[in-house]
Amino acid sequence: MATVGPGWASLIDAATFLVSAAFLSRLPRAVAAQRLAASTGLLAGIEGGLAEVTSAVLVNAP
Repeated sequence: MATVGPGWASLIDAATFLVSAAFLSRLPRAVAAQRLAASTGLLAGIEGGLAEVTSAVLVNAP
């Protein structure tokens, strides 16, 4: 930011956001819809997330 100034830094940040949004818009929506439909609620989501975290090898290291 010190080399280009705050205005240019904000413009570059906005441009990278738009590029990211463009790439994300091209991802298939079917996968997200399936995951959303498979969701059974908040507690089930928390349980699934905790199961995933605790199944990681680094978490269960002796």
